[in-house]
Amino acid sequence: MNKLIIYTVIALFAGVACDKDDISPRQADRFIKNYGGRADEYGSDVKQLPDNGYFIVGTVNVGDNTDVFTLITDEYGNSKTGLKTFGGPYNDKISMIELLPDGSAVATGTYQKSLNNSDIWIMRFDSKGDTLWTQKYGKAYNDEGTALLVNEEDSVIVCTGYTTVLINNVQDKQIWLYARNLDGSILWPRERELGYDKDDEGNYIVEVENGYVVVGTTQSIPSGTTSKNIALLKMDRNGVSGFMKSVGGDDDDYGKMVRVLPDGNLLVLGTTINSTSNSSDIILAKVDASLNAVTQIKALDNGGNEAACCLLFKDNTVHILGTTTDPRSVTKKTLLIITNESGDNPRFLEYSFKNDVFESFGIDYTSDGGFVFTGSNLVLYKIKDPDE
Repeated sequence: MNKLIIYTVIALFAGVACDKDDISPRQADRFIKNYGGRADEYGSDVKQLPDNGYFIVGTVNVGDNTDVFTLITDEYGNSKTGLKTFGGPYNDKISMIELLPDGSAVATGTYQKSLNNSDIWIMRFDSKGDTLWTQKYGKAYNDEGTALLVNEEDSVIVCTGYTTVLINNVQDKQIWLYARNLDGSILWPRERELGYDKDDEGNYIVEVENGYVVVGTTQSIPSGTTSKNIALLKMDRNGVSGFMKSVGGDDDDYGKMVRVLPDGNLLVLGTTINSTSNSSDIILAKVDASLNAVTQIKALDNGGNEAACCLLFKDNTVHILGTTTDPRSVTKKTLLIITNESGDNPRFLEYSFKNDVFESFGIDYTSDGGFVFTGSNLVLYKIKDPDE
């Protein structure tokens, strides 16, 4: 294995910018904002707004349960709206948002309607982070919304996740898919449940020519396998399934995100876990547009236990957000990997925040060529030059 270069940035508490309007010139390039959260409260996704501010969503504690929140900031991470919370009497969470050109957004997550039953939740927000409408979908068992997209015409929301159904008297997960118009009106007359006779989950969705591709995790294919594999499900624009392809080996492989490359082929991000050694790595796979051939699977090993979250792709550079855990101290840090679509010569950058747990779950490019990411402790972390 090639020698890897590791960069570490430690955010000392004394240098952290709290949610105040004290702006130094350097803060335009780099800042850390903490919105008062505990380690188990977190931002799950962030997008930069047209005015260079940020739209953040996530999960906060309310009594003994959790609600979802929205937060709008200026370009320096200073709060403009405060945390606006939404939810029911149990544990709710939000998974991701997609921004619209006017600064409004759509989001998906999970609404727990009883102690033993949760529904998929789609939310439409205005540019101030207030709800315009929400919709819940669910049946007799647990259902979860994990990802969505707004199609290229900025007119249709397509959401994925999983729904739990009874197959041969056993509760199994099926990949769930549904589409609505931006005003909340029905587009598809019924929800799509796609999968086989074991657990199949959707984790992310992208638009491809004449349809969509969902990446997730399957226990159903190949038939007879005892491990989990990355699932790739291709369908037309009406959500009619073409076929599902599995990617992976003998270990448990989890599909987290998929991106369409300029040549139309797919770049798939995942995590592979070896249960025998209790170790994990981030994996990057390339799959042709037809899903007929896997041209590459590359493991990205930082020396600890790594887990993938999401990736960005621009100018032939791949930026992967994840978590690295020291197996000796169980210390978790945010991990940013910079590489190319083949996973060559990866650089690993680690970020900490005032305690032993700093996981990040959402990332976006910024207009000045940097990055912003959000995660545990209700933190927003902005960097322009990762090598500083």
